[in-house]
Amino acid sequence: MRRHLTGERALIVLAAAVTAYEVAAPENELISHAFDRLLEKHRIATGFAVIYTAAHLLNILPPRVDLYHRLGRTIGS
Repeated sequence: MRRHLTGERALIVLAAAVTAYEVAAPENELISHAFDRLLEKHRIATGFAVIYTAAHLLNILPPRVDLYHRLGRTIGS
């Protein structure tokens, strides 16, 4: 029987992937450094993406305006 990926498992996989990348990446290619470069080039869009993602994770956005929620329902249906 195949087990489905729960939200909790997805968070563990995400944390493990980030940790593995950070351990293996060269010093100047850490995720935080890439993020710094994004902020320099696209400050408003990057800031918006972070705030929007945080609002999604904190369940602040109603489902009708939460694009992550709507995309998940559309693709997952």
